[in-house]
Amino acid sequence: MGEEMKYNISVWDMAVRLDLISKVHGVDQTEKYFNSLPEAMRNFQVYGALLNCYANNKCLEKAEATIQIMRKSGLPINAVSYNVMLNLYHHLGKHDKLDTLMQEMTDKGIKHDAFTNSIRLNAYVSSSDIEGMEKFLTRIENDVGITLDWHAYVIASNAYLKAKLTEKALQMLRIAEQLVPQGSRKHAYEVFLTVYTNLRRKDDVHRIWKLYGNLGKFFISGYLCMISSLVKLDDLDGAERVLAVWESGCSFFDARIPNVMISAYCRKGFVERPKHIQRD
Repeated sequence: MGEEMKYNISVWDMAVRLDLISKVHGVDQTEKYFNSLPEAMRNFQVYGALLNCYANNKCLEKAEATIQIMRKSGLPINAVSYNVMLNLYHHLGKHDKLDTLMQEMTDKGIKHDAFTNSIRLNAYVSSSDIEGMEKFLTRIENDVGITLDWHAYVIASNAYLKAKLTEKALQMLRIAEQLVPQGSRKHAYEVFLTVYTNLRRKDDVHRIWKLYGNLGKFFISGYLCMISSLVKLDDLDGAERVLAVWESGCSFFDARIPNVMISAYCRKGFVERPKHIQRD
């Protein structure tokens, strides 16, 4: 701890350092550093970093013990820390824990944010609980204090798709499209390309690709999504046209893009066609 005192490192710096140690060296070294800190320095930010370390490493008992210490110590627990625990429960399949923890947030006046709602919706998808998802979605739609973003409706769409309820899946996607803010359109359009492809909606795939083009620039990730989508829709000619556009204007070669086409050709038995894909 001498180094921290010598250089007057803030508690926030300690929390950041804990997080970095966790990512580079793992749980044991994170705990060693945490235990070296004086009790007075262990505020909610430091405990939050430790909690995040345990959650990332799926250490459920240690994560639960940490948040319990935060409760008993009277440390403020923010939405971020609650979301860390919610996400851990979700990934470990302990969905019965989610509603209890979310109710604790409500009781403490902590607003459920977009991440909270996304975690809960994804849990419904994982457990194929369409009825539960619909009730949850209706409840938060009717709550004037909560604003759903486009991600939530994409999650709902995927749930309906998984349940083979195509029309409802499409309805959710249409709503999602109307909620995309200007700054999120690139990412959103790439997500829509994938979901419409899974729904076998070729016309919508081309419609979204046109909207993507209206952004003024095509990105490598976009080309990957579009070519992969057309390949999945068995439209190799269309995929070739998009590939040609990429080849004519790309300033940086990315092997993933032609590899999508090469793999598609090989699966179809078109052994000669990959030879036409050349790196400039």
